Amino acid sequence: MNIFKRVSKQKPVKITFINSKAIDEDYKPQPARKDLPSWYKDQEAFMGDKKGIIREANTGNATIKRCVPVLDMLTSGYILYTPVDIWVSNNERGEYGFNWKGYEIIGDHEKAQLKNHPYIDNSPNKLPKIMNPWAVITEPGYSCMFINPPHRGSVFKIFEGIVDTDSYNIPVNLPFVFNDPLFQGLIPAGTPMALVVPFKRDSFECVVETLNEESAKRIDKQSTKMISHYYDTYRKYFWFSKDYN
Repeated sequence: MNIFKRVSKQKPVKITFINSKAIDEDYKPQPARKDLPSWYKDQEAFMGDKKGIIREANTGNATIKRCVPVLDMLTSGYILYTPVDIWVSNNERGEYGFNWKGYEIIGDHEKAQLKNHPYIDNSPNKLPKIMNPWAVITEPGYSCMFINPPHRGSVFKIFEGIVDTDSYNIPVNLPFVFNDPLFQGLIPAGTPMALVVPFKRDSFECVVETLNEESAKRIDKQSTKMISHYYDTYRKYFWFSKDYN
């Protein structure tokens, strides 16, 4: 029996992506759950591909594929993709060049605008940014995090941020850096470039307490559940499903 009362499903909160540049339908945003990375899909669920235990540790042999927090991270939000091929060149001075088809996909910023940021290096390049074609609209009271798609390899990473997409409906551009400053080659159309995660704005208050009788009982009760099973305890007793459709 579940030790937490489940919250009944509410009416879905709408998030709208507006195609401001007539981008090919193949590269439209989609729920992250529909585009799991290949490493995760190829990962076996159990070490040796068969359920068992690790006798020395007296634990189950489940892999990261059975880890619900990782699955939640991979399936939450909506992925934005590069809408066109982008060819990156690098000259003898370490300066980037960009070529692409279609609308103007790459802009830039002066590095002096972020000179103390840990991503910034000493190369002669300006800071490139992807001119994202998608305007995002959420219902009143909801904002969006624009973050790097988690648990994925990529040749670049964006500067992450939060935008109040209920009031600001202009496409959010994505400054980025290459993970390898010497990178050159093709960034194919359809490369995940950002994960958009909507959330409800609320007021929070941080409270720090020492362990007391009530919290100790709660932790002990949950710990007893966790050590009673080899597999799927968190999923069975503590997890709430999240819907991004």
